[in-house]
Amino acid sequence: MTIPYVVVSSPENMAQGVDLAAPVEAYFNVDLNPATVSAAKVLLLDLTNRQAVAGNVTYDQRKVTFTPSALLSPLTHYQLIVLGGEDGVKNVLGEPMPESYKTEFTTGEGTAAAPTIIKPADRTVVSYPFTIEWTGGAAPYEVQVAVDAGFQVIYWPLNNDQVSVVYIDDGVLVVPDRQFEDGFYYVRVRSANGPWAAPVGFAVDSKAQEALSVPLSVVSVYPSPFAANVATNKVVLEFNQDLNQATVNANSVYIVKIPLG
Repeated sequence: MTIPYVVVSSPENMAQGVDLAAPVEAYFNVDLNPATVSAAKVLLLDLTNRQAVAGNVTYDQRKVTFTPSALLSPLTHYQLIVLGGEDGVKNVLGEPMPESYKTEFTTGEGTAAAPTIIKPADRTVVSYPFTIEWTGGAAPYEVQVAVDAGFQVIYWPLNNDQVSVVYIDDGVLVVPDRQFEDGFYYVRVRSANGPWAAPVGFAVDSKAQEALSVPLSVVSVYPSPFAANVATNKVVLEFNQDLNQATVNANSVYIVKIPLG
């Protein structure tokens, strides 16, 4: 059995401008003993700020992958270390990699795209419990709800450890686990280390669920019904409730031409 060693790593050694979401991987020449591949033996160091990077380590078909808990920081110098020697990674026969493997790279200045919040919709009324839902960006996500538009007073999450942001490692929705009193709030979401989504303001009303039982109806139309000699290129309908935008299209709203006479 061949002594284990790293054949190639990604990003390449001394690579510049690496994407913040790029996988950090090392490919070996032989099969490793998975029990010897762990976060204690595969490390990612932030050399710029002199600290270890939190993350998970996995092994599959001779490939060791370090997955950071959050996106890498922009314009930062990193070093991947795979430990060798008796306390390091070993092949399936228990033979260790003779020396530790080290490779370095520097990230670019780009950031992940900001998500778009789709629930609650801006300027709508909800009742608790409610769902915060978004689209776009990349996991892990950070979510905050505040009582002010500047997010100086965080309402959720807030616990004994004074953590004011909840991390979502997978998925694009969350249901806040704190009771919300009636009032107005603001919510924002971002991919970790990326820009915040445009905040959405919404009201919590304990009686909002009752209002949802009111049938959807049109409250005004422009031009008014049976109007004549109207000079306009648009027809405007106002409803008594917010609409699901996905249901508003050319198949559900259209104009029928009826000849006179």
